[in-house]
Parts: sequence; structure tokens; C-alpha cells
Amino acid sequence: MAGNVNNFEVYGGYNQDIDTTNTVNGKLIYYLKGQNNVVIDSSSNAGCVYLVECSNMTVNGLTLSNNGAAVALINTEYSNIEDINATNNKDGILLMESE
Repeated sequence: MAGNVNNFEVYGGYNQDIDTTNTVNGKLIYYLKGQNNVVIDSSSNAGCVYLVECSNMTVNGLTLSNNGAAVALINTEYSNIEDINATNNKDGILLMESE
């Protein structure tokens, strides 16, 4: 997906199977469910990050644009979001039922 106002967005049911072969603006979609201790940083080439039912995750040093949410944490705990440049997204950082 490229050139859209919102390239990628999930709302409602978060039990999805979306792998990194999907891209937004030439960058990978990271939709991780039930993962622990993962770092997603500038070397990941991430264009959008959704963390669902995860723990101890780190999202760091990304530039994310034109998505529903640049970074979304859904039912995710003990995680860090650092140094994110989020532009033209519906939500820069979306937290739902997360600590």
C-alpha cells in the first residue's frame, strides 16, 4: 500500500494474521501477536507496528507515516516506545488496554 491517507489500520477485532510480506510505503508491516522481548528498531525497516498481547517489547528509532496508527499496543504490557517520528497518521501511538 502506498500513497493513501491511511495505508494500514486495524480496529475492532485484533486477532489477525498479517505478516511482514505486506508493506506500507515500501516498508514492512509488523503485526506481532503474543510475542515477548522483541526489539523493532530502524534496522527492521518497519512502516507500521501493531503489538497485540505482547510483553517486554521495544519500538525505537522509527519514522512512520500515513497509517491508522503508527504504533499500536493492544493488551500489551511492560514495553517501551522511544524516538518515534510519526507524521500524517490517524493516531501516532495508540494504546488500548495496555500498561
